[in-house]
Amino acid sequence: MTTILPPKTNLGTDIGRALGQGFQNTFEPALQQQYNRGMISKALEEAKMAAREPGADAFDKTIALTKAFAGIPGAERYAGTLIPQAISYSERAKANQPGQPGAMGNQANIPGQPGQRESAGQQGIPSVMNLIPPNPPGQIADPNSPPSFSAPYNDQQIQQIRQESRRLGYTPETEERLVQDANEMNENARAGYKDVLASYSAAQTARKDILENQQLFRNYVRENAKEFTSPDEMELALKASEKYQNESSFANRLAKVKQDLRPYQASKKVLERTLKRPIFGYNKDQLKLAQNGARVMIDNGQKDQLRLMIAEGGQGDVEEAKLINDLPENTQKVLNGFGKFIDPATSISSKNPESPEFQKQLDSANTRLNNQKNLVEETLSKQIVPGTYKDPGTNLLLVRKSLMEKGLNWSDAGLMIQNAIARANVKLDPHQQIDYQKMGYPPLTAEDYAQNVLNYVLFGKE
Repeated sequence: MTTILPPKTNLGTDIGRALGQGFQNTFEPALQQQYNRGMISKALEEAKMAAREPGADAFDKTIALTKAFAGIPGAERYAGTLIPQAISYSERAKANQPGQPGAMGNQANIPGQPGQRESAGQQGIPSVMNLIPPNPPGQIADPNSPPSFSAPYNDQQIQQIRQESRRLGYTPETEERLVQDANEMNENARAGYKDVLASYSAAQTARKDILENQQLFRNYVRENAKEFTSPDEMELALKASEKYQNESSFANRLAKVKQDLRPYQASKKVLERTLKRPIFGYNKDQLKLAQNGARVMIDNGQKDQLRLMIAEGGQGDVEEAKLINDLPENTQKVLNGFGKFIDPATSISSKNPESPEFQKQLDSANTRLNNQKNLVEETLSKQIVPGTYKDPGTNLLLVRKSLMEKGLNWSDAGLMIQNAIARANVKLDPHQQIDYQKMGYPPLTAEDYAQNVLNYVLFGKE
């Protein structure tokens, strides 16, 4: 539904402000996401090395995994899966080593010794982690806050270790050994937490340095590259410059950024000129050139800026559809093959509305029109197919436009599309779901489309 902004707005000014606002809402979260992803990747490599360490038991591996993942947002999803696997793997490996309690062929049974359970005969006692599982490591709830600490075993769990040991019939010496293992894990976790704090501090310092460096580079670009003064291209330049952080000078860094963005800038300039003319007046080559330019902008994360350019050129939502998600060639051929829809008002030869002949001709014309609509609906039910968010399916706005060109009004055309979708029980993709709602409203004028785009970029809704 179209939302009308307050009157007396300046479209050009609003579009310029929207260009900057869209990047402010997306650029910094994307940088933080990249930073977090790097931390997780590094932790997974450390965890893999720890899991393969020769001679490391379940305790060693748990400590290594805890240190690797502590302080990373969402770490419990990874550590919670890997720690039990590391414990299980180590227990199996230990059980298969000659001379170990529980190993094949080892029949020693020395009551009261660590690793033996008196009431269980030949069975060895489990590690403290199998007896009472440890707590997951601390994590960063807020990337701008230091990591939290969570001891593997709190006081209540220590008491549970004692209770479980007695229930299973372990000796007091074994009970103390299990408690000592839990306390040792707590001490190691505290030591690891200090390392995590140091790593976190270093990472935050590096992040601060990157942001400060980016701000300095932004100022340098403003002074030395006027082609990047528009908000969208400035942010693209900063994003492209991230991989050139180690360049010896801003001049070298800017030169490489310019080279990277040259295809984008060329496509955008061609598209800006092209959009000043009605899209549905383009020849085949002009349309292909405009669609390629639109694809380059979208691939560079500039879809909102593309829609603002379309609005500024006086185009509408159907023109946007033609640029971004044109109909497949075979679907266009099917639509072009439909004849003009019958107009009962012009197909009656009788001039007297009260005559039986007039009513007979009118009924016949309406019957032929309904048959024609049924045939088209049946054909459309096989042509309208869904896609995905990234690769949307058949564009409903363009289908409606084609039907309207065959003589239907917007309401009848929209109803036919809805009936065709119902016939085939099509599960619409996200873009089709939005366009489906538009079938109950007239096509947007260029002004309404511009207001809709501004509402979306500025306020997140149309």
